Amino acid sequence: MPNDIQFNVNTSTLVLANLIIAMNMFAVSLNLRRADFSLVLQNKKPMAVGLLAQFALLPFIAFVFSVCIPMHPGLVLALIMVSCVPGGNLSNVFSFIAKGNVPLSISLTAVGFLLAPVVTPLNFAMYSSLHPGLNGIVNNIHIDPVQLGAAIVVTLLIPLALGYWSGNQFPRFYKRVSPYISRFALTSIAVLVVLVLKDNVHLDMTIIVNYAGEVAGLQVLVLGSAYLFASAFKLPTADKRTIAIEAGIQNAPLGVVLVLTFMPTQSTAMAAIAFWGGWQILACTAIALYWKRVSDPVPNPG
Repeated sequence: MPNDIQFNVNTSTLVLANLIIAMNMFAVSLNLRRADFSLVLQNKKPMAVGLLAQFALLPFIAFVFSVCIPMHPGLVLALIMVSCVPGGNLSNVFSFIAKGNVPLSISLTAVGFLLAPVVTPLNFAMYSSLHPGLNGIVNNIHIDPVQLGAAIVVTLLIPLALGYWSGNQFPRFYKRVSPYISRFALTSIAVLVVLVLKDNVHLDMTIIVNYAGEVAGLQVLVLGSAYLFASAFKLPTADKRTIAIEAGIQNAPLGVVLVLTFMPTQSTAMAAIAFWGGWQILACTAIALYWKRVSDPVPNPG
């Protein structure tokens, strides 16, 4: 088995990475309105199915997949971590391209962020402790679920609340900056990647390359399973597309930051999460463009 990838990460990079994630959360939550959250009560069924797909189905699939297919422990750790974090903001964009239910996508993303401080630590603790390939690693990793939840609150929840308040209190400010939010998000994430990799140009990426097929296969499996899961509840096509994309786009930058914060020695996991983040964007772009060309889905009633 190849040796671990040896990442070099300093404290200033970690602080700046957390700041970038927080600024992104603030920026994208500027457009949230009370009506977005009211959809939780108006559309209970698709919301429940979407949240189950994201926080129950996805981690379970990643766990079973990593148990059935032997792989490097660092990759297993990465798959479990990235499957436990909430969905990414790009899911809203992909839902729009795919002719999905965009209000449902926004609501799932927002509620996912609210649930993450509790659900993410619990899911990660459960699946990492159950995985037979992580016994030696998990025993040497001491993650307090309360501390992990608190880190998510600081990184996601507080910026989300501030962005929601600012966007509603100062609508002119939002209108002025809204054209630049997507550009800022993509640029800052690129900066985060550069920060993590700038001292690691020497890396031997053999581990990631060897398992690229497995990671790609898992992404396709997640998208297909989430779509079928939503189909089992007889949801409209637009909702099924949105739920599949919500499960397929996870907040990979947050996963990297959490590994940097709580498992700084698990550099293989950091590299794997970064690879997952890039691949999920490519996969969801492809499926969204395909769905865009397919006949219009049945509109969501109500």
